[in-house]
Amino acid sequence: MRDDIVAQFKYVFRRHVDLKRLSSICKGDQVAARAVAVQALRELADEIEGEGGGAVVEWDPFLKIPVMKKRE
Repeated sequence: MRDDIVAQFKYVFRRHVDLKRLSSICKGDQVAARAVAVQALRELADEIEGEGGGAVVEWDPFLKIPVMKKRE
């Protein structure tokens, strides 16, 4: 059930994050546009996490993926 919800969430965000538009804002630099999108989504996740308790999502620099950990 949770995997289905996550998949739907990712699909919706992929449709609404327009990397072409971000590229034009970043003067045609696609790498910068991707970095801006990633940073904005991380900041949004941090804001949402700050609103309540529960799990913490941290970026794993080795695996290059977000990892969910329980708060202690």
